[in-house]
Amino acid sequence: MKKTALAFMALAMAVLSITSCGKTEPKEPEKPATIKVTGVTLDRQTLEITEGETFALTATAAPSNATDKSLTWSSNTTAVATVDGNGKVIAVKAGDATVTVTTKDGGKTATCKVTVKEKSIPATGLKVEPSSITFVEGQTKSLKATVTPSNSTDEVIWPSSTYLTSNGGGSYTAKKLDPNYVGFNLEVTAGSASAKASVMVYPMWFSDPTTNRIIADGATKEITKGDMSTFYFSKKKGLDVTMNDYIEKEILPAEDFSVSSSNSGVATVDKTTIGGGEYNGIKIIGIEAGTATITVTIGSVSRTMTIRVNQK
Repeated sequence: MKKTALAFMALAMAVLSITSCGKTEPKEPEKPATIKVTGVTLDRQTLEITEGETFALTATAAPSNATDKSLTWSSNTTAVATVDGNGKVIAVKAGDATVTVTTKDGGKTATCKVTVKEKSIPATGLKVEPSSITFVEGQTKSLKATVTPSNSTDEVIWPSSTYLTSNGGGSYTAKKLDPNYVGFNLEVTAGSASAKASVMVYPMWFSDPTTNRIIADGATKEITKGDMSTFYFSKKKGLDVTMNDYIEKEILPAEDFSVSSSNSGVATVDKTTIGGGEYNGIKIIGIEAGTATITVTIGSVSRTMTIRVNQK
């Protein structure tokens, strides 16, 4: 009996051992393979917007089934344009900026060049100063324009005319005139706003105070050796030109004209004044018998007179 019990137990243990060895352990689930980002593109490579406007850029990471398609956005000139985490571009001020999108996986990038244009602010008013201005041919003078509102983006247009050359920025040079003076209105514009300046342009007329007459351009005047003759710029052409017709120094200051003599051994010339310095003119002195050409120049315009000096 005892041997039989021992044999039974041995058989049971053998069966248990065989059963245990044949049992299959459960496997862990496999992790999906990581798909790397290979690149990124933007729907726009260039963008032009106006100050204050916004635009949403769209970025696409490749491949479409990449594991991590998260992105970051940046602007290299935030003073011109900024961009948020979703690709929305905000135009700050006129200029150029580059917006870059970068993939978190692999650091792949794409860029968009952003050009911000100045916001248009129309002019509602324009004032030109002085409201009236007088030139002598050859003179250069300036006008000033004040635009309302002060931050208007409309450009001030300074037109040329038949009698004035525009140098830009409100600077004008009077053209040579023949044979009379002219008066006209110069219209300056800024967008739809405009203003006019009253303009008068005079030729270089030389008045002889001893005769109250104009000395024509190129005419001859006789003086005696040792004598002096003076001439003044006139607003009036013809006879009976008095001091009231002379051009004031505020219109034609001494620094605006120059004088010269072709033969200072015969006649010299210099600047002079009359009326307590109110009017500018020229002073000619006969030095020796002969002839000399006196030239008066304003800018690029010149007028002449021939002086014949006679012996006493």
